[in-house]
Amino acid sequence: MATLSEIQNMLQYHVGHHIRCVNIPKYKLRNILQSIMLVRHETLLDGSYDKTKVRMVRNGATQAARMYDMVSQSTVALASYLKTKVTTCDIKGAFLRASLGPKDEVTYIRLNKEITAL
Repeated sequence: MATLSEIQNMLQYHVGHHIRCVNIPKYKLRNILQSIMLVRHETLLDGSYDKTKVRMVRNGATQAARMYDMVSQSTVALASYLKTKVTTCDIKGAFLRASLGPKDEVTYIRLNKEITAL
């Protein structure tokens, strides 16, 4: 259920569209990023099962540096430098809401068969 919810979230925000590898320009084929489905089972304080959280991410370790123009420090390092406290929260689909501009390079992400079967 959580996996399907993650995919529905991507569809709701119109994140990308389907394209076959044969339709990708040859010079872009080496820049295809692999997707990874992360699954985490959360528990309550007493150790009993609460819920399952799923996030589909792409392996940015293989992403060419020219594909992004923002270089940032880690949040923890920045908070330490500024001597501030850090608070976190989970905003469902936050990264799916980002918009790309006309100068942004098209990024291709390969979905594995388990994900596409859903």
